[in-house]
Amino acid sequence: MEFVLPLVFHEQWSALEPLLKSMTPPSAPNLAPWYALALAHSALKNGTVEGLDDKVKNFLATTPPSGATTVTVSDSQVGTTRLTLDQKLYADLLKSFFTELFQQGYVQYFPEVQNSSGFAMLPENERAALLSRSALHMLASGNMQQAAPLLEAALTAAPQWADAHLGMALVEKSRGNGTAAR
Repeated sequence: MEFVLPLVFHEQWSALEPLLKSMTPPSAPNLAPWYALALAHSALKNGTVEGLDDKVKNFLATTPPSGATTVTVSDSQVGTTRLTLDQKLYADLLKSFFTELFQQGYVQYFPEVQNSSGFAMLPENERAALLSRSALHMLASGNMQQAAPLLEAALTAAPQWADAHLGMALVEKSRGNGTAAR
């Protein structure tokens, strides 16, 4: 797993996906979630529709790593270095994955994302920001009805989140509810 990490951090998704698919998934509890996240994220970024559902659902069912793991990584740009895979780094990759998932319109996964332990590990304000940004992206694409549940969840997580209020006003206006839009 260590030799694929530079591909993750340099966002080399096209090289990462076939490499991960050729590997045996790691069984170590602190590495298995990293593998599942990288596999789902690379398939999503590459537009690999075949098997995407299984990869996303498998990832969402994993438990986030419980602590930090230090690995030795060889990278052509920085040489050999030790990298600590911790919860902050995992959370950053999670946010990137969830944002990409929703911005590509895969809102059917929203209930599973919302109930996943990975999503729950993000602070409320980060969940609200992620949901609001994704919903505003959908609104800009004209997907009013898909955006509504994300905005409602953002407001549940952080009731004062301004972007979520703005998004809900736009949704209500599109529904013809000018009073609620105000």
